[in-house]
Amino acid sequence: MWYAAHLIEYLKFEDGKQDSFEVYENIVLIDAPDNQAAFNAAEKLGKTYEHSTIVGPERRPARWTFAGVRSLTECQDSDPETLAQPPDFKPKHATEITYLALVVDSEEALQKLINGEEVVITREDDRPPAPGELSEIRTELVESKTAR
Repeated sequence: MWYAAHLIEYLKFEDGKQDSFEVYENIVLIDAPDNQAAFNAAEKLGKTYEHSTIVGPERRPARWTFAGVRSLTECQDSDPETLAQPPDFKPKHATEITYLALVVDSEEALQKLINGEEVVITREDDRPPAPGELSEIRTELVESKTAR
């Protein structure tokens, strides 16, 4: 199966003085037989992103550090007639790779979001879930992290 893994990495100065952090969320495709194998492969890949660098005119030593897997989403074919994915499924044109569920407070805020203007948003997965609302993948990932 194919998964979209959201990998978080950040830049940390080695001298310890830092007012803010530059953060990247890299979204990558992972081919794995199940959710746990995909999560493990995503973590392994994320760790390969770590490297030292020199930043800015001050030439400050810094390190890109892998922070973790923020989200893992099974890729879905957008064809409404495709209910079950064959074992040899591969993403193609119009395959939903990942998504973000967002909440805005008003229609005005929605228009600002659409126009690329500054607006306060809440990611749907940042709000506390209602009972029974967690998806199977989230539940499995939470259980696997707490079992460590």
